[in-house]
Amino acid sequence: MCDGDLCKAEQLLRDALVCEPSHGAIHNTLGKVYFQQRRYYLAAWEFEFAQKAMPDRPEPLNNMGMVYEAVDNFDQAIQYYEMAWASDGNNPEFLGNLVRARIRSGDRSTEVYELLKRLIEIEHRTQWVDWARGQLVFWNRNVTALETGKEPFYEDIPAIEFTPYLEGVEPAQLPLPILPGTSMDDLEPRPNSDGN
Repeated sequence: MCDGDLCKAEQLLRDALVCEPSHGAIHNTLGKVYFQQRRYYLAAWEFEFAQKAMPDRPEPLNNMGMVYEAVDNFDQAIQYYEMAWASDGNNPEFLGNLVRARIRSGDRSTEVYELLKRLIEIEHRTQWVDWARGQLVFWNRNVTALETGKEPFYEDIPAIEFTPYLEGVEPAQLPLPILPGTSMDDLEPRPNSDGN
């Protein structure tokens, strides 16, 4: 579970908590380390503690959303992302996470369409802007299909998924950020409960 730099970071943060056991920022950062290690239960615990210690900060809420999204609990992820976005409505990371989770959950509402447009306006990360534009292209193709009486093809939305990564840590070999330990096969749509 633990490799090199992450193990060292975990140990240093745990040592820091010995001196400052209620320091919210340390708990939040330790949660990020656990998240990177895919130790989601521990990450969630740290983010919850950080949120209680820093109730005015939206980062722990966003990070808790990342944990829920990583385990495909989109309803909970969306709730946390919405709280983070409500707290800081100009943060493109919070909006990007919210929009991504809503799309991954199957939300095709006009509200999501508007959020994608807003994301393009405020986002500075090129990959996220390209992703949002790509989503809008597929969205517009489906609206056109519906208006002309053709069947929509939502399933043709590309399987490219953004998954959370720590600020400044983008896998250079991949065109889009992908959760450590995830293969391209993991990004294929999962069948729903009726097997389709």
